[in-house]
Amino acid sequence: MIENNVKAAFNEIHAEQSLKQETKQFIYNKIYKNDKAENKVYYKSRYNNRKMVKYIVAVACCIVVLLGASGYYTYNTPAAVISFDINPSIELEVNIFDKIINVISYNSEGQSIVDEISLKNKNYVVAINEILRNEKIISFLQSGNNVEILVAGKDESKSDKMRACLLSETGLGDENIHCCNWDSMTTAHLEGVSCGKYHLYLQLQDENPDITIEDIKNLSMKEIKEMLQSTTCNDFDENVDHDSNFGNGQGHKHEHGHKGNAQH
Repeated sequence: MIENNVKAAFNEIHAEQSLKQETKQFIYNKIYKNDKAENKVYYKSRYNNRKMVKYIVAVACCIVVLLGASGYYTYNTPAAVISFDINPSIELEVNIFDKIINVISYNSEGQSIVDEISLKNKNYVVAINEILRNEKIISFLQSGNNVEILVAGKDESKSDKMRACLLSETGLGDENIHCCNWDSMTTAHLEGVSCGKYHLYLQLQDENPDITIEDIKNLSMKEIKEMLQSTTCNDFDENVDHDSNFGNGQGHKHEHGHKGNAQH
């Protein structure tokens, strides 16, 4: 279009042909070729800008994905485990936000409780109170069973804080809620029992090294505590008998000594 306009304008000018041609070429170069060059620069710049925008969007998407994955991983990583045992044996995995991220049952009674109550993503205190209000749990408690709650945290201060919170919010006593370390919890899981049951097992084993995990695996917490109490009582009776015999022996020796002095 520009080229035709230049050509028409020059047809109206009467000058030397060579001068007209040179002038026309000069204007053509300045206007038409420069216009094309500027367009080329413009489109190249626009292309580079679009390329940069795509790069920035791609980086932003990667950051969002990484943050999302990191947040998901953090939310779903257990920071503590709460073991709830009567005869129903249940464990709650708790994240750093004090939310339940997983629920595990260790026997059929525990599974029946888990099936009745939705616990995931709830605060652990809310979850424990809902379990305590369950009719089956209330029935176990009314039958003389004691609940055993054990808190195992990766951080000891976290465990202590959770225990204090449970004592404050559930109405249970010191004898019902305890803490243990993360390693004990891991060992309990390897043995296929809950933290609470493994905690009592270790107490039993201190009194009777012959006790194995298989001996108590299918027992209720009440039965294990009765076994522990019985073992402790037997040990106490044996110690009393031993001390009594030892005392008699001392007295007997003293008597001989006295005779010896008399004879002297």
